[in-house]
Amino acid sequence: MKSFFAGLVSILMILAICGNSNSETFEKISESGFGNDKNRYAWSMCEFTPSAGDSKGIKFLYVGTNSDSSKNGCEIHRMKPGTEDEMWEPVMTDGFGIKHNKGIRMMIVYENQYGKALYAGVLNRKKGCHIYRTFDGLNWELINFPNFGTRAHKSCASTRSAAVINGALYVGTVNDSRFSTENPYLFRFIEKRTMEIDGEIDIEASWEAVIKPSDEISSYGRMAFSSMLLYTDKNNIQHICAFTWNALKGAHLLTSETGDSGTWKIVMDNGFKKHVTGVFNTVEHNGYLYAGTGDMDYGFNLFRSNDPANPDSWEQIGEDAFGTGKYNKYLWTLLKASDNTLYLGTCLFPAFAPSAKKGAFLYKSSDGLAWTQIVGDVSDTGPGFGDPENFGIRVGIEVENTIYFGTAISPLFPFGSHGCEIWKLIK
Repeated sequence: MKSFFAGLVSILMILAICGNSNSETFEKISESGFGNDKNRYAWSMCEFTPSAGDSKGIKFLYVGTNSDSSKNGCEIHRMKPGTEDEMWEPVMTDGFGIKHNKGIRMMIVYENQYGKALYAGVLNRKKGCHIYRTFDGLNWELINFPNFGTRAHKSCASTRSAAVINGALYVGTVNDSRFSTENPYLFRFIEKRTMEIDGEIDIEASWEAVIKPSDEISSYGRMAFSSMLLYTDKNNIQHICAFTWNALKGAHLLTSETGDSGTWKIVMDNGFKKHVTGVFNTVEHNGYLYAGTGDMDYGFNLFRSNDPANPDSWEQIGEDAFGTGKYNKYLWTLLKASDNTLYLGTCLFPAFAPSAKKGAFLYKSSDGLAWTQIVGDVSDTGPGFGDPENFGIRVGIEVENTIYFGTAISPLFPFGSHGCEIWKLIK
């Protein structure tokens, strides 16, 4: 780390937090849990304009939930941003007919020669994650085999990271088990059909494991491929970057120029020299690659580099957890808006946290260095948008120049008064 830089940024951070004067207000625009309090997390968000059906050409904001229900699975809801009432309509409310499909952890839009579709990755601890897609926004098809056709026991229970890079869809899996050390997979989807014209998808041929547990670069303790993107560094070299969540050894960064199996290499394997556990969000901003992390000991952190393949190039922005305490565990949302403003949302574990700090925090920055708290203990809007049950700002998205955030309700509030919520930023 560069000590002078870190010290300067820490001063800027102190000035930003202590000198906070913001005019942001927020409006809740959803019924709690979309009418079902078992919907504890707004686990994923995606903008999608269906390419077929009655909704063709209409822009929607989709939200996928994580359900605590023992009887029903996850749900998907959508609304038309910018409309006067911003009413939500259910798209799917029964886990795609499978009660063990508990959460939509990933949603992404991917367009290939067969059309543009919304893809959803589903947590299923019994059979392995499922990947569904829809072209019309309402009707879904399953496009993978259980566990992607592997012999994985736990390491394909869910998906977390996803990115469209060089015409292919990449999906990273998660090992959600506390009792299994299986390493996750990184898959690449390039759609193949049984016949070029009017053929059905060939599921087996369409998915390829480009990183698998048996590879030499596999690392003991790796829980997930947690964030991905394509980044061009200061030397104008493009890297496909795959960050990991590794509870035992610290976060890793793997890179490849092509994404092909056998071309990946580990370029950082020590959690930014602090044993920071996981990288949960990444974004490019003003030429730098920003990485938002989580850790049980340090709390959340933010790092940046313009030469990420060089492990000595990473710089920490501000103090651990921006000085709010290590119970502010995860940087769960890192969003770059169209006006070049960055937004950073956290997950704060309520156990042992002072009552004034219970609930998620939200910050903004124009330059990526000085951050202003707009939701939290020194803001006009208190932690968790004024509600300590909102322990995490799990997702954020901009649609039609409006910023939306989705919350998560802590599992430490098993008898909480409500489910997840969607909040809109009013500028």
